[in-house]
Amino acid sequence: MFENRLDDQELSIREFAEGLWAAFSKWREGQGKGMPQTGGDGMETGLLHGWLEPQDALRKEEFICRGDAARILHEFMRRELGEADEEDWGAAKEIKDLYDCRVCVKHVAQMVCKGIMTAKDGVFARGKHVTCLEAREAFQRLWDHGTRLAADKKMVLFRELENTPKKLTEEEALRTLKECGNVQFWDVRTPGEFAAGSPEGARNFPLLQLIAHPEQAASDLETPILLGCDGGYRSEMAALRLKDAGYVNVSYFGWKS
Repeated sequence: MFENRLDDQELSIREFAEGLWAAFSKWREGQGKGMPQTGGDGMETGLLHGWLEPQDALRKEEFICRGDAARILHEFMRRELGEADEEDWGAAKEIKDLYDCRVCVKHVAQMVCKGIMTAKDGVFARGKHVTCLEAREAFQRLWDHGTRLAADKKMVLFRELENTPKKLTEEEALRTLKECGNVQFWDVRTPGEFAAGSPEGARNFPLLQLIAHPEQAASDLETPILLGCDGGYRSEMAALRLKDAGYVNVSYFGWKS
């Protein structure tokens, strides 16, 4: 894998995908397990299996950044290894640049809280190019859990209990809307997603806008605020941002898309 390449050399998207599939094939062989018959290399297989996107093929000779690597590794973990996501991704919530890309949030959060990728000094550096060494280490951590970063070396969320927003089930959220007449209900997805359909009573306050202007959520810091999105990732980040801004009655939930 990446023969004759120095540890600090940067990889293209194609090299990353081909290296990932080659490393996985070698690991499967060592485990005495057969490989799926795909008839293609890492790029073809990744597109066929869904852990690569068409944009990856179009940009295959560009250097791969950490954000794209997190997405590919996360989808590979789910699709090829069948490993479920972590429900508690507190190890990633304090990353300062986690919110820079709405699309990358879930992928980055899962890779950090799983101990597969790292965030140094609270920064993930989504746009930084991936090196051969980082790729090798991340590949191994995917299927060798013993090499994943120990919990005490991950970023851990330290918050006072009273400053933690409340997570609701979808049923609890809908009941809150019926029972609390003055609740501010915000759908934090994009305007396009909101226009395609949203729970009754919701207004749109996109996550990136909310992060930049939390004071627009409500005029009174004690106003009950309910935040929602599909899956619950963006609504949880929005809830944490509002808590940091001083709002005292914040809850969030997610629904299945």
